[in-house]
Amino acid sequence: MAHHVSTDGFDGPLDVLLRAVVSEEVELYDIALSDIVTAFCREVDRLDLDAAGLERATEFLVLAAVLIELKSRRLLPTEAELDVEAELAAYGDRDVVLARLIEGRTFAFAATLLRRLAAEAARRHPRRAGPDERFVDLTPDPLAGVGPDALAAALVAALTPRPVPQLTTEHIRVPAATVQDCVADLVARLPECGPVSFRELTGHITDRVVVVAHFLALLELFKLGYADLTQAERFGDIGVRWIADAAGVDVDAVLAAVARDAVAA
Repeated sequence: MAHHVSTDGFDGPLDVLLRAVVSEEVELYDIALSDIVTAFCREVDRLDLDAAGLERATEFLVLAAVLIELKSRRLLPTEAELDVEAELAAYGDRDVVLARLIEGRTFAFAATLLRRLAAEAARRHPRRAGPDERFVDLTPDPLAGVGPDALAAALVAALTPRPVPQLTTEHIRVPAATVQDCVADLVARLPECGPVSFRELTGHITDRVVVVAHFLALLELFKLGYADLTQAERFGDIGVRWIADAAGVDVDAVLAAVARDAVAA
C-alpha cells in the first residue's frame, strides 16, 4: 500500500511525489519540509514492525529521507561561483534518485510476481498415475504388425558392433609451396630482374595459395632489408626492388632468419 502525504503543493502517495520532484513536475520549494517530517514520524508510529510492516516502514523511510535530503540541500546557501557546478550536481542527484526509484519498483514488482506465481504453483499437483482403465485399450500396440523376423533383424542390428571411426588425413591439402620456398625463389630471381611489380612476379602462378605465400615472402624480405616495396595508390600494384648485394646474400642465412621470425610470431 502506498504511503500518503498531504502538503500545500501536493496530496497523494509519497512515491508519486518523489517521482514528480525528480521529473520537475512539482517544484521542491513548494513542498513544506515540516509536512514531510510530520508524515515521516506519523508513519513510523503507525506501522507495526512485523515482517510486512518493517518492509513498508523501510520503503517509506527511504523515500522520505531522499525528499528531506533534496529539500535540505536546496535550502542551504551556496557560493555564487559554484552555481553551475551545483546545478550539474543536482541533475546528477536527480538521475541517481530516479534510478533508485526505478530499480526499487522493478524489484518490488518482481517480488510480487514471484510470490503470486509461487502461490499458484503451490495449488497445482501433477498427475502421477497412468491412464485410466477406460483409455488403456485406446493406446496403440507398438508391436502391431511386427513379426518374428523383424524382431530378429532388430536384435541383430542392436547387437552388431558399430564400426570404429577411421581418422584419415586425405582431406588435408598439402601446400604447393611454403613461405620458405617462396623466399628462396625470390632471392634467386629478384637480383636479376631489377625493379618489377608483384603482378609480374606472380603472373605465371595459378594457385592462389602460392601467390599469398609469395606475398608473405616479400614482406619477410622487406623486414630483413633485402627488398624495397612501393605502392603508388591504395589497392594499386606493388612495386618490388632488390636493394641488397646479390653476391653477398646467403640464402641459408635468409631462410634461417625467416624461420626464427616465424617462431617468434
